[in-house]
Amino acid sequence: MDELRNNRNQLCNILEELNVLALQVNGVSESQGNEAKILEQKYADLEATVKQEMLDKGKLQLHCSQIDNLNRSLEQKLTKLTEENNGLLKLANKRDEDNETISNVLEKISCDYENLQKVCERQKGPQDDKIQALRNTAKALEAKKRAATRGESHEIQRQCKHS
Repeated sequence: MDELRNNRNQLCNILEELNVLALQVNGVSESQGNEAKILEQKYADLEATVKQEMLDKGKLQLHCSQIDNLNRSLEQKLTKLTEENNGLLKLANKRDEDNETISNVLEKISCDYENLQKVCERQKGPQDDKIQALRNTAKALEAKKRAATRGESHEIQRQCKHS
């Protein structure tokens, strides 16, 4: 922006010089023809310089406008990323809290399970051993019965084949 102000001041100074030269050119008599041509050339040079400065000023204004647009776009993106980051931080904090809660619950369950096991072991007595022995005996008798039934069926099948 300072560069634009400097360019504008230069343009104003150049225009003043142009006006002075124009007045000088108009006031020159025919006897001063060579000086008039020099002044006309200076005037043309200054006029070309002014046109170039105006073009440069337009380019600078365009660049400044583009930079402003880019800056606004980047600020919007930064705001959006900041909001997303804050959301992710909240989720991470919530996850950490949930993990801590789950950890505490699991620890409590483990303690309760250990206590329950201890209680069960204390309650286990000779009756439980007898019940287990009776179950094992019942399983063994059932297996014998099946084997005997299979043996009889094989015997009957053999007899049928020999008959």
